Order: sequence, then C-alpha cells, then structure tokens
Amino acid sequence: MGFGTVRALQRSVGNAAVSQVVGRPRNVVQRALIEPTGNVKYPTVKLDEADKKKSREAILYIKGSDVYKMYTKEATANAVLSEMAKAAGHGVPVPPWKSYKANYTDDNNGSKQVTVIHSRRVEGTFFQLSKHGGAKTFINAVNGMSDVTRMRRIRHQLAAAKDAGISDPQGMISNDPQEGVMFFLDIHTGGTASGIDDLIRAVDERIKAFTP
Repeated sequence: MGFGTVRALQRSVGNAAVSQVVGRPRNVVQRALIEPTGNVKYPTVKLDEADKKKSREAILYIKGSDVYKMYTKEATANAVLSEMAKAAGHGVPVPPWKSYKANYTDDNNGSKQVTVIHSRRVEGTFFQLSKHGGAKTFINAVNGMSDVTRMRRIRHQLAAAKDAGISDPQGMISNDPQEGVMFFLDIHTGGTASGIDDLIRAVDERIKAFTP
C-alpha cells in the first residue's frame, strides 16, 4: 500500500481505522481515574474498561475485591447512603462502605465531580426475589446447608430485612462464612419486604430438620 493510499484512508476513515488496515489491530483500553478531593486521604484509583459494569443509577466499576459506585448528583448519593444507613440500623447486613467526594475522569467523557460509595465486593449465591426463580435460588442454597448456627443467623438477617421494609429484596449468600452469612444489595426501604416470609419459612423448615 503506497503512502498516497494511506493518506487517502486517513482523510476518509481516520487514523484508528488505518491502524487496522496497515498494521496489526490494536486493542484500545479506556482508562479512568478516581481522585479524592478535600481532606480525605484515600488513594487515587486507576481503572480500565474491563472494570466498568452496567448500572442504571450510577457509574459503576468493580476492580478486584472493591466496588466503586459514583453519583454525579449529590442528592441521589445522599438518598442511597441514607437507605443503607437506615437498613444497617435495623440490623440488615450491608457490605461495609465508605463515601467521599472525588473527581472522576475517563478517556471518553472528561472529568466530573462525583460522590463515591466504595464497598467491598461480596461473592456467593445471588438472589433477587422480584426476578423469576429468585426465591428458589435462595431456598436451594439454604437446603444445601447443614450448619444450624449459620442458618439461624440467616433467619435473623431475613427478619431484620422484613422489619426494615426492604423493597425488591436482593443480595448475596456469601461463600465465606468468616466474612458473614448474607448481604443485601441495592438497598431500598419503605416497602413490604415482599417474599421474605417465604424465605423465613424455608429456613425454619431446614433448621427443624437438623434439631430435635
């Protein structure tokens, strides 16, 4: 391919396309930074495109064992934090979190001021009662347990979620009993905790099967 041909391609389709034509395809990795502002001493976090996840309500990244949810509207962030604190006050298990102000910058959209909610990633069995099969997923996980102490903790946590009025109950049954038994995610309160009574009954039946 002659130099004149390359110049013509540059004019018509841009340099990125020419790199595909005249050389090896390149994987362009989009970079992002979270730079805390104010007097907080949290480190700057470097992220890439593979860490970014879809979210309807926030800019969401999951990197290793860390979850970063970022909100451009402070009022929205405050509402989310209020719901999390309210649920935790009722004894609902929520992944440990901290929040702070930061500048968020990515290669596509420039810089934005955000409120960051940084929490620990929880791995295990995910359930969401509003989704088809969500209750069955939870009940199957409980029916695979034999540790009565763990089951009693789950029952206590379900009762707390009911008391808090968790709307659209969803969360994770942890794979690691040492870090906790269950965590609720995407907290919304003020509802009827629909479906939780069914889960409590299932746990009670499982406990009964292992106790005299």
